[in-house]
This record gives sequence, C-alpha cells and structure tokens, in this order.
Amino acid sequence: MDSVTESDSPLVGIVTLNWNSYEDTAKCLNSIRELGYNNYRVYVADNGSEDGSLEALKKEFDCCKFIENDENLGFAGGNNPAISEAFSDGSDYVLLLNNDAVVEPDLLGHLVETAEEHSNAAIVGGVALNSEGEVHSAGGKFSPVLTTLSHNTEPDDSVYETSFISGALMLLRREFITEVDGLNDDYFFGMEDAELCWQATQQGWNLLINPKARIYHDIGASAERGGPFRYYHDARNRLYFAHSNLTIPEQTVFFSFFFMSRLFRFIQWGATGNSNLIRAVVLGIFDFSRNADYRGVHDFKR
Repeated sequence: MDSVTESDSPLVGIVTLNWNSYEDTAKCLNSIRELGYNNYRVYVADNGSEDGSLEALKKEFDCCKFIENDENLGFAGGNNPAISEAFSDGSDYVLLLNNDAVVEPDLLGHLVETAEEHSNAAIVGGVALNSEGEVHSAGGKFSPVLTTLSHNTEPDDSVYETSFISGALMLLRREFITEVDGLNDDYFFGMEDAELCWQATQQGWNLLINPKARIYHDIGASAERGGPFRYYHDARNRLYFAHSNLTIPEQTVFFSFFFMSRLFRFIQWGATGNSNLIRAVVLGIFDFSRNADYRGVHDFKR
C-alpha cells in the first residue's frame, strides 16, 4: 500500500472506522492497496474494539496510521479524530470510507479530479453498489423540514449535483470541513452525513456525484437493517436535527408529520407483531427528550 508517495496530486487522507470488525476492515484496506492514485495516506480510527481486531490490523497493515479511541464514540465521534489527524498531516482532502466497502482502483482519481475541477464542491461522492452490482446509492434527496431521505438509484452518465451524499463514501474538501468543525458528534449513528450535506448547501457549497467513482458496499453491515437499533437512532436523530436546525414554523410542520407517521407505524407494527420496533422508537423519543446517553446495539438484543 504505497500510501505516502509524494506527488503533484493533492494529498488525500483516507479515513475508515473499525469497531470489532477485522474481516470487513481488512478487506477494505486490501482494496485500497490497489488504488491507482499515488498520493494518499490511510488512517484507521478504532472505536474501542475488544475483539482483537485492532491488534490484528496493526500487525497486518503497518503502513496505516491508527487512531485509537478509548470507547465506541459512534460514527461522527469516531471519525473526527482521524479527520483532524489527516489535516494536521497536510491532507488537502479527506475521503470518508465505510470499513465494509470495497473500492475500485480508479475511485480516488475520479473523486479528486471532480473536486479539483469544481472549486465550490464541498463534498464529492460516487456510486455505491451491492454485491450483485445493483446501485443502492448514487446521491439522493434530503428534505430537511420532514427529515426524510431518498437515495438515487439511477445515476447520470456524467458529474451531477445532488442534495445528499452518503457518509459511506465522501470526499471532503479541507476548507469546508474545517469551516464546520468536522462531523457533528452529537449524533451517534446516522443523520450526521445528512446534516453535513445540509450545512454545505446552506452555506452555498455544491455537492457533486461522479458516477465513475464506485464502491461495493452491502448497506446495513454495521447494524441490522430495519431493526430496532436503526429505528431508535432514526427517531432520536430526526428529533435532534429538527430541534437544532429548523425554524419554529418548520418545526411545527416536522413534529406534526413525525408523530402522525409514527402513529401510523405503531398501528402497522402492532398488527404485524413488531412491538420491538415500537419500543425502539419510544425509547428514541424518550432519550431525546431527556438528553440521555445513546443506546448501543446490545440494548436491543432480544
């Protein structure tokens, strides 16, 4: 992994987050080894892993720089120290990359080329495909008043604007991410990428997708897709976003929509025997209202 080659190309710090996940992270790092881009450094942020994965990764990938967090700080809190380290080392851009993603060799070249050609692009993303080669995210639309998100699954043929880029693959411009002081670590899991994109557009930056930049990423590897852990964080994070960012009239619309849609969901889940999802949402609302610590995956085991 020639991650320290000097070049006229902008220096990119590639940041990936590990938590008790040796196999996924090792697979990701091995794919990074095949990148054709010649000026990058790799930073692995570890969120207090207890399964020996950190020690194994340090032994196998000694060319990476490891940032060891004492505990699980979530996505934003876990990544922020590594982002800061990359910029301290002189990186012009930081690439946030999920540890359960595999990159194509030309990924970084396409992302940097787009960022260099469009100086007003705060974030550049690409296309995420599942293991069957189907697109599950190529940008998307974030509606801040309703805090709803829809992923684009039909990318254009050339670079295009979007209002949302997934945190699984984000090339962050130094000037922008420094301006907003990193990811908002008041979120533990989810919505930090949506808020970051919203901040960029509010401040007049552009968000761009280069459809030639591709990763393979089976969404949901970090937590059960559609399970109570996700619904808990979805409820809590949406409430937090609305409370922190929306005007009073916008909050009125949001809260009306949120609680009516949750009531509909409760009826649906009750009829199908999914009381665990009702409990997760209620806990999310309750914990938000009292500003409690976030709950982890273990809190939702049956």
